[in-house]
Amino acid sequence: MTVHTTNMKQEKNLPNIAAPSRRGLWGMVIFLGISLCALAVRDAQLLAALPETVRALLGDTPPPVLIHLAMAASTVSALILILGRITGHTRPDYSWINIAMPVLFYPLYLIADTDRSSFISVMAVGLILLLLEHLTVRHCAVRAINRQAKKRW
Repeated sequence: MTVHTTNMKQEKNLPNIAAPSRRGLWGMVIFLGISLCALAVRDAQLLAALPETVRALLGDTPPPVLIHLAMAASTVSALILILGRITGHTRPDYSWINIAMPVLFYPLYLIADTDRSSFISVMAVGLILLLLEHLTVRHCAVRAINRQAKKRW
């Protein structure tokens, strides 16, 4: 009787283990949607239609090299955080910062009026970071399920 109750509790706990994985997949979909919108805005040249007063308010555009360096530093710091979660013994969870940080580079590249490859590189970096985060959470979920299975036997 207690074995059956324990199995039921473990089966009820499985959705809690899988929830972060689903949240991460939704994060990837949201990021892809934002990325495609940013790419469409860039291709439509919407910033070129802004009045001069608005452009003067925005100020001078930053050099693309500085934006590339900032994106590289952001990527390295995100990788360090993800690797820390992989090696740590805590249960990793998704952080929306891994979606927000790459997305913040889209307006910078729009203002700097860079070519399409900059947007594709932001999309690639963001997807790689989200995929690594997803694999980390998924690995942790599989370990938890295996631990529960071992306890059951």
